[in-house]
Amino acid sequence: MIQTVLELDLADYPSDHPRLYDVYQFERQSQWFVETLDPGSYVRLRVGSYMPHTSREFFRADLMWQITAKDPQTLKAWHEALEGAPQLAEF
Repeated sequence: MIQTVLELDLADYPSDHPRLYDVYQFERQSQWFVETLDPGSYVRLRVGSYMPHTSREFFRADLMWQITAKDPQTLKAWHEALEGAPQLAEF
């Protein structure tokens, strides 16, 4: 069995603010990759210490999302931000 995993790292999209990333560049460059994945594929999003600040439309409910963070508060913030996303609420 082959498992498809796309890994996205927010550290590749730094912002002027140390705890934020460049939302526009992240979504612009990553949207195509996410759109081309087959349903059921895994997406590993490395957030480090970056706090959530992204369009919820980016997260598809038919993909398996894994968020990795450096600290529990950041992980909790991402969990809270994404659990209300309409696309994920259906899942």
